[in-house]
Amino acid sequence: MAGEGMSAQVFEGLSTPSLSVHAGFLHTQVHMSTPPVPDVLLPVKAFVEGHASAAAFADHLYTSEALEQLLRSAAPIPPYSTSSVHNLFQYLIELNFNREHEVQNAQDVLSTWLTDMGIAHAKSEVLAIRAALLRQVQPKWLNLDPDEFSDLLGEAGNRQGPMLSHWLKTQILERFRYTKRPPRWLQSPHWLRCEGRPLVFLGQLAAEGLFHDDAQVYVFLDPATGEIKTIVQLA
Repeated sequence: MAGEGMSAQVFEGLSTPSLSVHAGFLHTQVHMSTPPVPDVLLPVKAFVEGHASAAAFADHLYTSEALEQLLRSAAPIPPYSTSSVHNLFQYLIELNFNREHEVQNAQDVLSTWLTDMGIAHAKSEVLAIRAALLRQVQPKWLNLDPDEFSDLLGEAGNRQGPMLSHWLKTQILERFRYTKRPPRWLQSPHWLRCEGRPLVFLGQLAAEGLFHDDAQVYVFLDPATGEIKTIVQLA
């Protein structure tokens, strides 16, 4: 049986109404067709449309032999699935359903698959809207955790549109503080936190001659304890 011995990693809390309120708009892509939907594909359709959680879909993915057979025999959908070996089932079980962008990828590829089979559905755009909003308000020196962004949206009240964007930008700057200027990362942003609290960025130092590659030491302060913490990145 598919998924025997596996534990599904799932992203919870996809709430279409709340996200549509925060984003200020919500669009769907409607694909028209007439054939009835086989029972094995009903959970897939519900997930793509945003009516079922990633947890519910992952459970169906890992336990339905009929769905596994359909996904394994599906035609390649580049860049997601590219061959009979790296097929659609293999692609999906390698996703981490705790990560929003991977949940969005799953919805995207499954929407294409349903369309190829002529199954009518209205693909949810909630995650796409949310991702676009995050790109709009997040500075390049920060990589917000999805849970942090969810918390911010939960505190945004009824703010919408430009008012929401301005409020989010202000909150981010208030929570991720630095003394003079933000970090210039050599790699991906990695703002240090302690028990979920962002630390204060004090500055960075060039670690010349200590590594084979270019290196920077990033120095943070924990205001609650006075402790100094550092992280090193190599280029």
